[in-house]
Amino acid sequence: MLENNLDDAERYLTKFAKLIRTVFENWQSELIPLDKELKALRRYLELEEQRLRGKLTYSFELESSMHSKIHVPPLLLQPFVENAVIHGIQLLKSEGWIKIRTFRSGTDFCILIEDNGIGIEASKKMKSETNPDHHSKGMQLTKERVQLMRDLYRIPITLKITDKLTFGKHLRGTHVLLTFHLNTRP
Repeated sequence: MLENNLDDAERYLTKFAKLIRTVFENWQSELIPLDKELKALRRYLELEEQRLRGKLTYSFELESSMHSKIHVPPLLLQPFVENAVIHGIQLLKSEGWIKIRTFRSGTDFCILIEDNGIGIEASKKMKSETNPDHHSKGMQLTKERVQLMRDLYRIPITLKITDKLTFGKHLRGTHVLLTFHLNTRP
């Protein structure tokens, strides 16, 4: 868009308008079906893919049988993906990717958001060197929303955010796992 490409600018604005419309529609309810949340997430990723011009790819691997039965607050997943883009993939010299998977694991239903960005620890180190006075609140607020899902809506859910370095020294990126425990109540 910076090169005065009107076609790209028009496509970007059209996608942005669709995202905003989807977000407004979703905010009409305290909880929405997961399929609506995934639709908004896909629209967000389309914008980021266009903005980063070939530096980001994404994929969805969805086991959709539960998507209309699982309900989440609007924009629950977007902060995890935004963090992956801004604090992980955008800082790479090579192409980055984000994978969103939904799947059953026994009686649980899981949402996995995974990326190959620089990872949590590397991002924290860079932030402390470049902007030591900035303290991000996004992840803390999202963790609090998950806690509210448990406390207020009695949704049995757990959240685990892991730097992929803990899985092996050759791995990089972040692994976010939301697990809905379908056979239990908190």
